[in-house]
Amino acid sequence: MNTRFRIEKLFFNLGSWAYRHRSLALLISLTLLFTTLLPLRTLRFESSILQMFHHTDPARITYEEFREQFGKDDNLLILLQADSLFDQTFLKSLHEMHQRLEREVPHLKKITSLVNVRRTYGQDDRLIVEDLMKKVPTSQSDLESLRQNVVLNPLYKNFLISQDAASTVIIIEPKVNRKLHTTSQATKPVDTDEYIEMYAKVRQIVDPYQDRGVVIHYAGQPVLSAVLHDAIQQDLRKLGPLSLGLVMIILALLFRRVTGVIYPLLVILASILSTLGTMAALDLPMTNISSGIPTFLVVIGLADSVHILAVFYKFYQECGDKHTAIAKAFGHSGLPVLLTSLTTAAGLFSFVTADVSWVADFAKIVPIGVFFAFFYTVLLLPALLSLFPISPPKQKTKERSAFWDRNMSKLGNLTTHHPWRMILVWSLLLITSLLGFSKIYLSQNSMKWFPENHPLRVATYEMDRQFKGSVNLEVVIDTGKENGLYDAELMHKMERTIQEFESKQIGSMQLGKAVSVTTVLKEVNQALNGNQPSFYTVADTDELVAQELLLFEMSGSDDLEHWVSTDFRIARMTLTKPFLDAVKYVEALSQIEAHFQENYPDLKIATTGMAMLFTQTIYRVLTSMAKSYPLALIIITLIMIILVGRVKIGLLSMVPNLVPILIIVGWMGLLDIPFDFSTMLIGSISIGLVVDDTIHFLHTFSREHTQKGDVHQAVYATLTTTGRAILITSLTLAAGFFVYTTATLQNFFYFGLLTGTTVLVAMLADFLLVPALMAIVFRNGADQHP
Repeated sequence: MNTRFRIEKLFFNLGSWAYRHRSLALLISLTLLFTTLLPLRTLRFESSILQMFHHTDPARITYEEFREQFGKDDNLLILLQADSLFDQTFLKSLHEMHQRLEREVPHLKKITSLVNVRRTYGQDDRLIVEDLMKKVPTSQSDLESLRQNVVLNPLYKNFLISQDAASTVIIIEPKVNRKLHTTSQATKPVDTDEYIEMYAKVRQIVDPYQDRGVVIHYAGQPVLSAVLHDAIQQDLRKLGPLSLGLVMIILALLFRRVTGVIYPLLVILASILSTLGTMAALDLPMTNISSGIPTFLVVIGLADSVHILAVFYKFYQECGDKHTAIAKAFGHSGLPVLLTSLTTAAGLFSFVTADVSWVADFAKIVPIGVFFAFFYTVLLLPALLSLFPISPPKQKTKERSAFWDRNMSKLGNLTTHHPWRMILVWSLLLITSLLGFSKIYLSQNSMKWFPENHPLRVATYEMDRQFKGSVNLEVVIDTGKENGLYDAELMHKMERTIQEFESKQIGSMQLGKAVSVTTVLKEVNQALNGNQPSFYTVADTDELVAQELLLFEMSGSDDLEHWVSTDFRIARMTLTKPFLDAVKYVEALSQIEAHFQENYPDLKIATTGMAMLFTQTIYRVLTSMAKSYPLALIIITLIMIILVGRVKIGLLSMVPNLVPILIIVGWMGLLDIPFDFSTMLIGSISIGLVVDDTIHFLHTFSREHTQKGDVHQAVYATLTTTGRAILITSLTLAAGFFVYTTATLQNFFYFGLLTGTTVLVAMLADFLLVPALMAIVFRNGADQHP
């Protein structure tokens, strides 16, 4: 108790000092703000999945080696549907599209369509490899010949034309950008900004052809990146100001003072800017995960400043002296603000061991932001309060305060006189929610963030339906020796693998097209044997395999470099798969890897590609965060025990912290809401906010109970001071979060709904459950020192 009293006295003196030396306190605050702002212009943004992996991560290294050897694998897909693909009008449109796309699309490495896809055949003992359609056929016989060549060529099925030959695809492969990051020697992939530029140009060229009776869909990772980026920006541009405006309105209604609106916002703004500047100074990038930092700091900064302001206004109303009110407010709430900062920072820092670099970076920078919020609250806020005049309380304000006190007295009596009834109500609510725990599941399907009729979602569904996949999985087969691919047995084994993968379901998905160097060998073998379909097979001897690869290489086509390394040591196999929930890919990928380990024991096999990285990333993020939450709660529990000074009360204090989170998690299961990136972020915000309010409540209760020795009086004193701040922060934050339920994207909707609900449930737990627990523990005046 003596230690706590001394710390409270230090905060009392700090508030008094800031009042008397307001100019110096303001100067220190502004100096820190401008110092941390200086590096802000160097803050960089990372949106590539590759950047989510640490530079030493084997998965990242494997993909960088693949990309260096074969280029990128995340293609932009243009799905075209027409009454007839082999109508001269459509083919003319296709040819025009192809030529313009090839000339005008930025960041383009290669474009493939029915215009330039290779056609391999034999003529007069010569191997000929040429573009399928050098010019648009004019006669009916030429059109029919083209149709026969396309329909009968196994390569084109589920690659460029659908199974029913009613649709075709233009495949646009982005180039690898050779610019280097300052922090890495790895080549940088095409980022979201370049995808946006590429997609915009594609739309500009292709969209007008819809007027010619062509149905057009756009799919693939570049389209998803561009559309998702645009949707997020549109939602944030709408929701950010709307949420901020509503927060200001709620603060104004509850505080009835301009200072009660402006000062918390200044604390929040300074905290966010200093944190982002520090990120830049530490060379930590802004990512999809760290983009949640401003939202998190709004929660922390608002809670810290409102807890001070609410008590300040009450004391100012009682004494009428601003200096005394500031000092008393800091003596009352300064220590719990510090304690909440410590627990929040410690809980978040537990995520620093995550396998995903973005999560680890988030855990590094957010605790720093928490202490920026604390610093500006205890130094900038009192300086602002002392610097500008504040009108004395009006009679109506005193009447509202008296009304609040009367109702808080009734609430305190209800909880402390009937604690077991209150415990029973919360227990029933918790038990009901726990029924949903068996239905909780991990998921990450960004396509479901969009409405069902969204063009991207429709396009991806069409690609998966007609072509059995829109995403590539890459398998790299390394023989370990030069010319190791001149091996007929290996080629036959690869062909059996392709046939097996194309013919059966793997895990929860059906693979689509599978292509490798064996496709080239089958085409050449057929061409050299009179173009007879029965010879569309892999040659039986090593010598024939070597000769056929050499003949194809000499034909003038550069397609071979897409499938093998120049020294014929490494081969690439591309498996097309549908766009599904990333978590569902885990089982399928495990079976694919097991197949190669079993059937290619002497070779070095690596599964990679952006789809593989995405699956690993999502799974790592979700599992890492799921593991880190219990660790965070354990750390917070230990800190609570140390802060309270007793194991019993420290453990008991975690009940109102855990109950709201468990209730919301149970509701997620009952409402079929998955755990994904967005809902995982709710956990970190909820832990910080729930623990903060509980610490404030218990700290004030502890002091009041020590002084008065009566549970009822201590609860009443707590509810009329700290309870007022908890109500204001909870209502304000809940309103701000509920605004997100108007978002276009479903992930924002769930984020706003669940976070806002958690805030309100946590507030009710502090008002109803905590007093009941305290009444039971300290009944009959026992145990005077919690």
